[in-house]
Amino acid sequence: MIIMKRLLCLTFLFVCSALHAQVVRKTTPAGNFIEYNFLENERYTVKWGNQDLVRSSPDTLYSRYNGAKFKWENKDAIAIEDGCGSDCWYALLLPLDKTSPIMEYDHPFAYDADRSLIAYGAPSYGGTHPLDIASYDSSGWQDTAIVVENFKTHMKRYFVAEDCHQTSLVCPFMCIDSVEFRGDSLYYRWSGSKDVDSRRTVWLGFDKAH
Repeated sequence: MIIMKRLLCLTFLFVCSALHAQVVRKTTPAGNFIEYNFLENERYTVKWGNQDLVRSSPDTLYSRYNGAKFKWENKDAIAIEDGCGSDCWYALLLPLDKTSPIMEYDHPFAYDADRSLIAYGAPSYGGTHPLDIASYDSSGWQDTAIVVENFKTHMKRYFVAEDCHQTSLVCPFMCIDSVEFRGDSLYYRWSGSKDVDSRRTVWLGFDKAH
């Protein structure tokens, strides 16, 4: 009798979980697919691929706003974005091969899919980076607001936004207004003080990834 009750409870829980789950499948412009399996408590899993490849995330993901949004794709990856709260959003690059890991980037601002580049917010104020394109000052160090990374080679460049600490004591990227790839350069502007020119157009120094 006790065993029967336990089996009935397990069956009930399974049915409830199935009722709460929702599967949504979308096809991308290039013919790839993304499949979201929405679970309880704002969690979901994702599956993606094409006629030659099917992969799935090893972990459940968190979504504050009912699932990730497709952003772009190229021959190497599919990019999706999701929100995780106030001033919190992230990108996942889902690789279109059998072995590469999923790449996650917090606070993505801009992409250049043809050059495999992503611009995203630097993690925290107070973190500094050594000499690298735009991050050098007289001391050899400078606080960073934006990181540009080639997600194939993982080469990075660091970009500063002066006086951002006056707006955001913890995360300088929070005072960034706009970021845009323009050819071989990165354009960005931010909310700085009136004494600072809060616009930059900086050569990236990346070779095009093939």
